[in-house]
Amino acid sequence: MRSLLETIAQWDTRSSLALQSRRARLPNLFFSALSWSGAGGVWFGLAGVLMLTHGQGLDFLPRQLSFLVAMTAALAALLVGGLIKRMVGRRRPFATERGIEAAIWAPGPRRSFPSTHAATAVALAVALFAIDHPLAPWVALWALGVSFSRVWLGVHFPSDVVSGAALGIGFGLLPWERLVQF
Repeated sequence: MRSLLETIAQWDTRSSLALQSRRARLPNLFFSALSWSGAGGVWFGLAGVLMLTHGQGLDFLPRQLSFLVAMTAALAALLVGGLIKRMVGRRRPFATERGIEAAIWAPGPRRSFPSTHAATAVALAVALFAIDHPLAPWVALWALGVSFSRVWLGVHFPSDVVSGAALGIGFGLLPWERLVQF
């Protein structure tokens, strides 16, 4: 009987190869843009804009301060996910599986598990749901797209994304609403 890890590894490979065979230029462009929207630089830029505009009569999001506080869940997921990546050192699909090519740049072939894109996006979405923010459903749809894009583009295995999402759920469920009430 195969071990659970072997079964997951085979599922990862089969799923990644199946998506690889369906890639086309237009979906690749769409998923690349979606993937980049979940990158750290975008997060820091958005947080900076939210901090600079809050209280200046320039808020462009509903409950902008609440949204900004919920972003701390994403930051926490990013930091912990990054530490886990360094400890685990799982190689990315394009670095281990014949027939899988990355359709987007990825930072190092040994940083696959967990997906911090999935962790941060899901953490934000869950934190927004936890504080009953009106943008939570839209952010959740975006988080699903960002997570899927990482597998589509060949830079993560499905189990990397599922694990990242689980990490994000954990951080998103922390009591961020207490910080919103300060």
